[in-house]
Amino acid sequence: RNTYLQCLKISELRKTTVERNLDIDIEVDGGTKENWTITQCCAAKANYFIASSGIFPYPTLKEDCGDLRKVVK
Repeated sequence: RNTYLQCLKISELRKTTVERNLDIDIEVDGGTKENWTITQCCAAKANYFIASSGIFPYPTLKEDCGDLRKVVK
């Protein structure tokens, strides 16, 4: 998966929704981790993230969610 291309698509979609005055959510499902991926997708204006395998390195769900929230704020 090419995160750069994914972010371009997200940015284009967000631009279109703004131009058309649409209030929609853009969700990223897959590869969402507290690293470059989630940071770049957030910068591209995605606003929902599904983090399945991205939570495995953390000892608790609370730690994982906390770290992910820090990145996207």
